[in-house]
Amino acid sequence: MALTFPRDLPLAGVVEETFEVQRVDFLSPEAGGRLGGVTAGEDLWSATWSLPQHGQARADEWRAWISAQRGSQRMFFGREVHRTYPLAYQATAMAGLNRAGGGAFDGAATSWSLDGTRSVVTLNGLPAGFVLGWGDYIGFRWLTGGQHRRDLVRCVEPAVGSAGGQVVVTVEKAVWLNTPPTAVAYLNRPDCLMKLVPGQTSLGRKTRAQALQGSISA
Repeated sequence: MALTFPRDLPLAGVVEETFEVQRVDFLSPEAGGRLGGVTAGEDLWSATWSLPQHGQARADEWRAWISAQRGSQRMFFGREVHRTYPLAYQATAMAGLNRAGGGAFDGAATSWSLDGTRSVVTLNGLPAGFVLGWGDYIGFRWLTGGQHRRDLVRCVEPAVGSAGGQVVVTVEKAVWLNTPPTAVAYLNRPDCLMKLVPGQTSLGRKTRAQALQGSISA
């Protein structure tokens, strides 16, 4: 079966990771002591994943996955793999939840909106009293010309939804300017489009038991 891209990360898992916003900031200090700052371009997500000393099957899966990415030529769906659902629902994967207005909750909001800074997100159509915490993620997905598009933001404050299923929460980074209002906002396994950084991605030596360690950067 032919591979399709973007691909998801392997199921073999990671032992350590970093997943943080990468900004290009310029400082503008003044003689009076004030310090101004401005960001150039869009903020990006930067990630590293450290692989445990896998056995042969998992080592082979990771090696094949990295090879198929062709360095930085192909995209994949990247995420903080240890935070695939809001923390309050991590153990249950949000199974069994219903929307406040009725019907099973599939992890996606029925609608969403932003404030003028694009840093305060209002989600509608969630379960009553839905809980978001520090570090939970909100994803936005849509298609452009048949191609997958993504945006990803992280909650920087806790929030509890209303009885009507609305949650208002502050996020970083700000929602991308090109994210269309028709995009779907979702909370189950939110991700973004990433590419490998070849110079910072390496697999170590295999042991006699065919175990393999390594580090991946994107």
